[in-house]
Amino acid sequence: MGDHPQSQDDKPKKGGDGQKPPATPQGPGESTAETNGTFGSGVKKGITAHVQYSSSVGVVGCELADGALERVAFFPGQPSCDNWCVKITNDNNGKSDYFLRIDGSTGAYDISCKGYDFLLDRENPKGCETAGHEEWTVADAEPENCRRFLKDGLMPTMTVNWPAECANSKTFGKGGPFRIKQLEGYQDQRCIGTSKEIKDPAYHAETLR
Repeated sequence: MGDHPQSQDDKPKKGGDGQKPPATPQGPGESTAETNGTFGSGVKKGITAHVQYSSSVGVVGCELADGALERVAFFPGQPSCDNWCVKITNDNNGKSDYFLRIDGSTGAYDISCKGYDFLLDRENPKGCETAGHEEWTVADAEPENCRRFLKDGLMPTMTVNWPAECANSKTFGKGGPFRIKQLEGYQDQRCIGTSKEIKDPAYHAETLR
């Protein structure tokens, strides 16, 4: 699983850069490579594949939209109320996609295995392999680009800290485009996915909290 701490940081603005929002993809394998409000041109980072799901801000994997666990980023530092969506681009083949940055690390730039394979433009018959290391461009993105990962625009979390911290944020505060769904008394459990997900051992591994 990589190394993981707990919490967040940074600030987007509503509205993006005046461009039309990208078309919503029909599934995680179909990226909207067009940008709708990224901040700056991004920086090169050594990206590695991550075999298990976790969230330092308490986001429950089972409660995310279908396919969201294929697009999670585990980056140094902590995701904040307004900075939980990133765009990652493979400059060698031009492929890019958005990822939910909902976990921290002590140094690694990890992303979900399936997202890693997608950016490499490959199907991996062996499931998740974590030995790779690719220099890709990472840019903070408007949270709107990650809407497809949330059911009804709700960020599902078990922690009491994040909802309190984000109550007045641009993203989750009054009038903001998203809401936090606080899960109370949520039991630690194995997430049971759809039959499609369960047939895929790499995906199923990521559905563990």
